[in-house]
Amino acid sequence: MTFDRRGSVVIWVLALFLTLAGVRMGSAQPRLDLNHTGASAALKLTGTTGHEYILEAASGGVGATNWGAFGSFVLTNSSRTLSDPNGGAGAHFFRARERGLDEIDWSPNFRLIDQNSKSRELFYYFLNPALKGVVLVFAQGDYSVFASKINALAANTLFKTSILFWGIDTDPNNTRTNIAKAATTAGITWPVFHDGLQLDAASFNAHFNGEVVLIDTDKRAIVYRGMIDDGAGNAYLADALTNLVGAKTITTTRMEPARNPMNRLHRPIADYATVIAPMVKARCVICHSEGNIAPIVFNSYQSLVDHLDAVKDEILSGRMPPWQADPNYGIFRNDISLSATEKSQLIDWANAGMPRGSGPDGLTEVPPAPPHWPAELGEPDQVVRIPLQSVPAGGTIAYRYIYANATNSTDRWLRAAIVRPGNPRVVHHYIVWEGHSNFAQLSGIAGYAPGKNEQAFPSGTGILLKANSDLTFNIHYTATGYAETDQPELGLWYASTPPARTLQQAAPLNFFSIPPGNPEYQVTASQTFSSPATIFSFSPHMHVRGLRMRFDLVLPNGTKSTLLSVPNYDFHWQTIYNLATPIEVPANSRVDIVGAFDNSVMNHHNPDPTKSVVWGEQSWDEMFIGYIEYANR
Repeated sequence: MTFDRRGSVVIWVLALFLTLAGVRMGSAQPRLDLNHTGASAALKLTGTTGHEYILEAASGGVGATNWGAFGSFVLTNSSRTLSDPNGGAGAHFFRARERGLDEIDWSPNFRLIDQNSKSRELFYYFLNPALKGVVLVFAQGDYSVFASKINALAANTLFKTSILFWGIDTDPNNTRTNIAKAATTAGITWPVFHDGLQLDAASFNAHFNGEVVLIDTDKRAIVYRGMIDDGAGNAYLADALTNLVGAKTITTTRMEPARNPMNRLHRPIADYATVIAPMVKARCVICHSEGNIAPIVFNSYQSLVDHLDAVKDEILSGRMPPWQADPNYGIFRNDISLSATEKSQLIDWANAGMPRGSGPDGLTEVPPAPPHWPAELGEPDQVVRIPLQSVPAGGTIAYRYIYANATNSTDRWLRAAIVRPGNPRVVHHYIVWEGHSNFAQLSGIAGYAPGKNEQAFPSGTGILLKANSDLTFNIHYTATGYAETDQPELGLWYASTPPARTLQQAAPLNFFSIPPGNPEYQVTASQTFSSPATIFSFSPHMHVRGLRMRFDLVLPNGTKSTLLSVPNYDFHWQTIYNLATPIEVPANSRVDIVGAFDNSVMNHHNPDPTKSVVWGEQSWDEMFIGYIEYANR
């Protein structure tokens, strides 16, 4: 059926397009008819009451192949009439088909940072029992097109606690700062994210500025997409929200206009042999290889294809690569995140169907085993070992304090000290300090946790190790379900001459009691430098309720700047963030550390959201420490 609008003249030409795929047993085949009312005309869809039908449109004549869905409806009786189909956007052919039982529009997951620098993951909120839905508003242009309408819905008492409203700006040339200004101007108080690569827009198949997507958080499915309303009395989104909250059938499940289209980026699809395989090998195989810490092994094109849904989910949800620093603050020499180019190449390739192309499969080449100790350091001058440790299969494992002696006959300056696990599967952390003490210390000459970098001390610094020093290995194991063993090794590298400065580690902390159910309990700590100092690195430390941590430098004149923000803290990766350029601070400078804990039911790592949480050693307790590595000048 075609529709051609030429000025005030409306011409209808009848043609019939039926698609039988997906028709349910016992249902009538959909039918499209003309419905004339005076000088106007509309489409009449006839089908089976209670069934959902998809309307598709195409342009270009009878042989059109560019079919695309623009509307879908659940019939409340045997027919439904649509005036001005597809927004009256010129000549179109139309056809109808029944939605197949296998055509559920599942919602993908994502994590982005909003205009207030808070990291948010979509699926996290799905664990909120009071939440019924999430509305995503895709923006690429003037927020006023939709802001007042969404603001009104967000203020509606029916939706205040049951619906979340989020904006996603897809303009590649926009910035978080500009987004914050535009949101303020439009009166937007809900989160607005920047999807500059348009990867999430592609995941949700968003088409136009102001397009909304309504997700049923219980089903994890998209139950409405399209216009907020049509300006002619049809409040599609409000109706869908009311029905969702009221547990009623949403009758209009899609209604998209053919106007105000989004400018989508068009990037060439990367070649597997020359781009994708080398990228995965360089970025992922270090962990995703046989016998390594990752559960999935990438050793061929097929292995990547087999796990590509998981790969996409891990990347778009921000879990992989394991790097949580906000890119807007600080530059770090150990940054392992994917660049914007790498991220878009990998996701675009996946969305294009993972073409193999020609050329060799670089993932089949077995990478060389990494050196036992960092190659840039070579073999240690001394290795200190403790007896083999037995780790039980289950239960609570108390901290262990194992003692050894460095056996150095004279005082020696260390230029590096690295402690390595024999069995990383069972190790939560090690801290090695000088002395013979079972009083837990927060820092020492060496430490290990998943994600910790192994490297030399910063140039020109060192730590003095006294002759025949006793050493305490503070060890925290985690049961794996199997009886295991572990034997840590401490490698020591000595400096040939005394360094100019002593490397130090501040450990500002705070004690607290986190209330039950609190999703964002804020905690602060601070470190003041009484002398001029050079700051080399930061390392946030919390346990499974850790939500975020930020390090702000406050100079004596009151000037404040953010040095590191970790808006999505991950307990499983205890990353040290090494500054690409160390920061020189004057005397009486202060670093304020601001963080938050999530003791709510939405935190799926939370052992018990009904209990208050206090400081403690075990993972179900909590800690708040903002390690700062520095040296006085």
